[in-house]
Amino acid sequence: MARAMAACDVRHLLPHVSVPTLVLHGDEDVRSPRTVAHALASAIPGATFVVLEGVGHMSNLEAPERFNAELLSLLRAQTPAQ
Repeated sequence: MARAMAACDVRHLLPHVSVPTLVLHGDEDVRSPRTVAHALASAIPGATFVVLEGVGHMSNLEAPERFNAELLSLLRAQTPAQ
């Protein structure tokens, strides 16, 4: 299954993403370079790109407070004021 996922290139679909999108990238991520994360965010209309300093590939585990803060910020921006 991992091989199939690695061989599946769906980048052509990224410009059709029409939901709020947050791309978080750890500046110490050696698994996925910043250029890849930036290209992903650039290909998705309106995507937000955030770099988490001092964080690697598992940003949700390595910096949960910062990860959650960025995610909550995106979600709050989508929630109508009550």
